[in-house]
Amino acid sequence: VRSFSTVSTNGGDVAAPISLVMLYPFTFISSTASWIVCSSLCMILGLVTIRCIEQTAELAGLGSRHDRQRTVLFGGLFLIYAWALPGARWGHADDVVALTLIALAGRAVVTNRWLMASLAVAAAIDTKPWAVLVLPLVAACAGTRLRGAAVAAVATALPWIPFIVSQHGHLASVNLPVTADSGLHYLGVAVGATPTWA
Repeated sequence: VRSFSTVSTNGGDVAAPISLVMLYPFTFISSTASWIVCSSLCMILGLVTIRCIEQTAELAGLGSRHDRQRTVLFGGLFLIYAWALPGARWGHADDVVALTLIALAGRAVVTNRWLMASLAVAAAIDTKPWAVLVLPLVAACAGTRLRGAAVAAVATALPWIPFIVSQHGHLASVNLPVTADSGLHYLGVAVGATPTWA
């Protein structure tokens, strides 16, 4: 739960506005209780995500019903196992929520609901900034490509405004050292460096 409100020292894990809002209810209960509740919610979101992906495949007409069920059974077992690491072991509920929102966005694209897809992607980005990688998904609905991208961009920016206004001085002062297992290190940044552009 604490990962909601902290910036990790792996050089690139930044808390986003929705993550901070999600943290608030957990401040009223103990650390142990909040960990149990948060882990349980994360695992429930894993099941929701699996169901959402199954519905997306069904709506897209992928495979037979039997094929989809078999895929969900075996793939779901592996997904839940992998999901338990950020969801229950590492306390990265923000990653779990972002992945669930991305699954919802995928289902919205298949049903051609561009507004829902744009808002789901924006919420995913506002929960975990790495979700910006799925931003092209909002341009997948025919006839609304520019509109979807514009709505997603505006919806993504709005929750950040209060933080930018109240804490604008902190935006250029990220001084976290890059560690050996950091994504930034894999991109060539030296271990121990504190790049301000991150």
